[in-house]
Amino acid sequence: MVKRLRRTSLLLTTMSLASCGLETLTMNSFGGDHPAPIPPPETHLLGSVALAGAFGAAWKANPVLLLRDGAGNTVAPVNIDFPKIATATTVGLFDINLPTSTDFNHLRVAAIVGAAVVEAVAPSVMQGTKVTIAAPLDTTSTAASLVAQALARLVRLKEGAPPAQLSLTAIPGPGNLDPLLEPKGLITAAVSANGAGVQLAQLVGRSIEAAVTAPSSAGPVLGTVRLGGDGKPTAVLSDTAVVALDKHALNLDLNGDSVNDTSDEAEASLDAALVAAIKDLKLTVCLDPQRIRTLVSVDFNAGRLDGNCRPLDRFRSLDPKEIAHDSRQIFFAGGIHADSPVQDQTIHQMLGAWVPNVIPMYDDGTHGDEKAGDNIWTVQFDLPAGAIIAYKYTYGTPGQGWTGTEEWPGNQRLLRIEDKNGDGLVARRDLFGDETSNKDKSNALLPSNGGKGTLDSKTSPFAAEMPIDPAGLCKATGYWMPAAELLTTTCH
Repeated sequence: MVKRLRRTSLLLTTMSLASCGLETLTMNSFGGDHPAPIPPPETHLLGSVALAGAFGAAWKANPVLLLRDGAGNTVAPVNIDFPKIATATTVGLFDINLPTSTDFNHLRVAAIVGAAVVEAVAPSVMQGTKVTIAAPLDTTSTAASLVAQALARLVRLKEGAPPAQLSLTAIPGPGNLDPLLEPKGLITAAVSANGAGVQLAQLVGRSIEAAVTAPSSAGPVLGTVRLGGDGKPTAVLSDTAVVALDKHALNLDLNGDSVNDTSDEAEASLDAALVAAIKDLKLTVCLDPQRIRTLVSVDFNAGRLDGNCRPLDRFRSLDPKEIAHDSRQIFFAGGIHADSPVQDQTIHQMLGAWVPNVIPMYDDGTHGDEKAGDNIWTVQFDLPAGAIIAYKYTYGTPGQGWTGTEEWPGNQRLLRIEDKNGDGLVARRDLFGDETSNKDKSNALLPSNGGKGTLDSKTSPFAAEMPIDPAGLCKATGYWMPAAELLTTTCH
């Protein structure tokens, strides 16, 4: 049976995000010298929901608690308990029992009643620990959560930044958000003191107030921070709130003109306030000068066009007898290229040392993969800056050989580990079986499209990260910017 925590533990006032292991649970023996197995320690997230005065009796309906991890994936709790529901004069408490065998970084906890959303971010919730979100979920924590989401989503704001600052390339690593989100951390202070952060909190507060009286069709008003094409945070409003605004089902005036906003006006106001709040933090992030987080992904969908804008046959080199097997998946196989200025056997082995069908790629929303089930497979490595790697993809079963599984024999793909677009990552998106791609020895890319038949591993732009064509219109529209964390080092 799950061992419940004492309710007095719910009133902790300081946040401890370090691992604080629960006492080991013991059980009586069921006979002889064979003790019962010790269950794994429970993982608990404790906190409170405020704004009781604004919501009044609404909180008594038990708010829906929605949990998402740093990548935006929904986290399913084992159990949620509300030992104390908010009243007009008190806050409500919650106790979330999480899966015991998982660590959670940048865990976003949102409390939803009707269209109203208040939330907070718990930077690190390690398995077998008890973590308390010290500040209640309210307007301030919600504004801080939006800032934290934007930072974790690789916000790149370079214009107007002092030369000494890497004006927020990103806030990476689970540990880096911890001090920023603590009760006296920079983010929390920024949205509760003066300046742009307070203005953001005010707009968030108005959104929440409008949500209290919104019809149920409006849905949750606040959504998840995304990145626009320019790398700036955008789209804080939920899709349902956008529809409600355009249908005048949501009374919201964020630009202060005493007229209900359109969705474009409301989003523009929130986006601008969020960008200003981030700039106001004046954080300095120093990238690791030795290594770069490298993400390699391959699109395995049918109907794609190759670099010559011609239909791509992804199964051209595969064994027709094996194509229909449900157990097959995409694997990565590679190693250090002979031309690489970095020759490291450890890195070579990490890349698979050219053993096929051993290093799995992911299409489940983890390991750098952005969306589960879209047939775009991803794997990530931390590689030496300046290295050159060679690789290819296979479509097979674990431990299977090359024959009938590799995208094409006799060639390999090339990738230089250099950050071409300045986002602190190397992110390469390929099409499975594309003969016009970064193949080294025999490349079918037409001269009119920049092809030369072969690739120079050290200078060819096709051997580096490149803009992608996500719409399949034979026109690259921008670099792939995955929601991955950067590799950083201590700033000196």
